[in-house]
Amino acid sequence: MFIQTALGLAAAFGRSDLSIPKAVAKGMSIYLLSAIGFNGNATVTTRGIDGTLLEALAAGILTSIGLPFIVFALLKTVTGMSRPTIVRVAS
Repeated sequence: MFIQTALGLAAAFGRSDLSIPKAVAKGMSIYLLSAIGFNGNATVTTRGIDGTLLEALAAGILTSIGLPFIVFALLKTVTGMSRPTIVRVAS
């Protein structure tokens, strides 16, 4: 992991124009989402629906609902952006 970080920093400081092609990035994101889904499904299959799963689902739902309101309030007090811009950024 250290080697990848060092190489990434060296490329950034060296102003390298390396980029990942869109097809590769899309394939990696599909692979990662599939792997996470399969892993989660395997865990639910072995453990069943228990309190930990329900707590995680509730925390995810509450975070996805509450985070835009928190970001809106922070941007409103910290920045001088207009209200429509703050709403776009927060959502």
